[in-house]
Formats: sequence, structure tokens, C-alpha cells
Amino acid sequence: MGAKEHLSLGRVIDLIEGIDQGQLYLDYQPVVDVISGRVHAVEALVRWAHPRLGLLAPDAFLPHAQASRLGSVVTAFVLRQACLQWTAWRDAGIRVRLAVNVPPGELVDETVPGLIAELAGLGFDASALTIEVTERRIDALVDLGPTLEAMRSQGVGLSIDDFGTGDSTLVRLQDLCFNEIKIDRCFTDGVTCDGTARKIIRFATELAHGLGMVVVAEGVEVAAQLASLRVLDVDLVQGYHLARPGTAQAVTALMLA
Repeated sequence: MGAKEHLSLGRVIDLIEGIDQGQLYLDYQPVVDVISGRVHAVEALVRWAHPRLGLLAPDAFLPHAQASRLGSVVTAFVLRQACLQWTAWRDAGIRVRLAVNVPPGELVDETVPGLIAELAGLGFDASALTIEVTERRIDALVDLGPTLEAMRSQGVGLSIDDFGTGDSTLVRLQDLCFNEIKIDRCFTDGVTCDGTARKIIRFATELAHGLGMVVVAEGVEVAAQLASLRVLDVDLVQGYHLARPGTAQAVTALMLA
């Protein structure tokens, strides 16, 4: 066994302990309406407060979780915590959509629809939930028709994350009935100075709107990008210029401001 395998095994063992000891928690990043400037949705982002390594972002541990079949445990944790937080916001008079990124591999069986149904029994409105799937892994959804249909029947929305970096086709967009695309930040980065990036965003936006989808632009870091995206008819924006990821308490204060 090589060094990488040892590291992965150690990280998996740490993750099992971290889950058991409550070291995982969620931050939330607002998604803002371009026209009104109000928070339309929040994306749940899992963090790991590792006792030795400090705060770990998802990229540092989710691949290990998914490779070791702990992915379903982490996904269930994120969904449960995020949906319960949404219910608390709803009870406080705050109306907002909730977005959760779920790897296609975690949608193979009925676990996710079953968990959503369980949470609905506790007061969660499934029609407020959007499941995000990264475009680079969209082909993995082709054989998941029953699971996707089960979620759609509950009112759950489906979003393509990092749109423009994968190989989705018009047939995929039509057959899988997505409600939303999230334009990857690599195009947002160039929207103010790169004519090609602007054309791609314009084309993707017109295509999505023609198919009845909502368009979100990720990675909005400066005011000039926001202004350009507004001209291009993007619906929603997300990024540090609008709000950084924060605790539920911090996001609550922002939404009530």
C-alpha cells in the first residue's frame, strides 16, 4: 500500500470519528436575485473542524468519503441538517430556497428521496429544495430515471452545477428535466473583458430560458461582473461580492437586514 492509500485510509478513519463526534457542520452561501438584490436561495456547504488539521473544505475530504462509501453518510448529514435549518428559517418567517450538492453516486437508490420524504414529515417543504449535480458527472444520471422522478414528484428541483465545464448535450438537458443551470465561475471571471466568455454566457442564458430554466452565475467577485451579468439577463448570482459562506446565524442576519 502506497503513501496515498495510507493517507486515504487514515482520512477515512478520521472522518468516521469526525462524524461520530459531531465535527462536521454546515455553512451557507446566499444566492441573490439580480434584479431585486434579495436572497433567493442558500447553498449548504459542509465543513469539517478537524481536531489536528483545522478547518477542512469539502474538496479535502469528500473524495475520500465517496471512495469509501461514507459518501451516503455525509450526504444524509448535509441534507438533514440543511432541511432542518430551512424549517427553522421558515418558522421565523424567512422564505428562501435551499440548494444541496449531491454526487450522482448517492442517487443510485431510493435513499435520498426517502430521506426527503422523512424530513417532509417533520415539516420540511420539499418544493423548496434544489439538488445540484456537477455537469462533469451528468452522464451518471442517465440511468437514474426512477430516483429523479421520485424527487420530482416531491417537488424537488434539479440543477446542473459548474455548467459549461462538462459535456452535457441538449438531449440530456431535455430528457433529465433540469430546472436550473449554474454557469461556472471560469466564465464569470471573464465576463467584463473576454468577448468569448460573454457570448457563452449569453448563449447559455438564452438556451436555458428557452427551456424554461433559471440561470445562476457563480463566482461573482466584483461589482463590474454583477453589472455585466445583469445586462446578459442572468437571473441569480452567487459569489463573494454578494456574500461569503457563513454560519446559519450570520446568513439569518443578512436575510433579515
